[in-house]
Amino acid sequence: MKKDVIFTGFELYEPELTEENILYLSVGGGFLQDKDGNDWYQLQKTLMAEYPDAYFITLDDNNIVRGATKDVTTYFPAGQSILVTYNVPDKIEDESNIGSWQYVEGKFVPHNSLAIEDATLKLEKELTWATNQVSAIQDLEELQGLSEEQKDWLGKVKLYRATLIQINVEDAPNITWPTRPKK
Repeated sequence: MKKDVIFTGFELYEPELTEENILYLSVGGGFLQDKDGNDWYQLQKTLMAEYPDAYFITLDDNNIVRGATKDVTTYFPAGQSILVTYNVPDKIEDESNIGSWQYVEGKFVPHNSLAIEDATLKLEKELTWATNQVSAIQDLEELQGLSEEQKDWLGKVKLYRATLIQINVEDAPNITWPTRPKK
């Protein structure tokens, strides 16, 4: 099995006019080359011939997987890198997994930045809700006192808020969220 190969720094360029590319250039077709000067269309042909059944993975500047396919001709990797590999996580080509993997030191590792972002938003929303509830009940307590039912509610909401404060969003997506109390 061949070793993984990465082609980086794909940028637009204008190639020399040839019989092969004149049609593409005449209709405004874009051409890419990597940092080593490899033309993307020529490189596709080479990759398909030299790496049969390999996966072609697009990586962003942080080596986060942005696409995965066995058909390299489906890509136009401007501003990205192409990793050629045979060793990929299960179902990496599924659209739902895009952004969920990062290529680090020759291996795919789970990448959870989107899950952390979602968890942060959820945590902020729930903390705001709980704080607003506590504030409103405390106002009521100052103005007229609380019934036993209201005191019970205040205790549940404070416990909920205290539980939320202990959540580490870096653990996303493996967070066990407390259930929002109900009246």
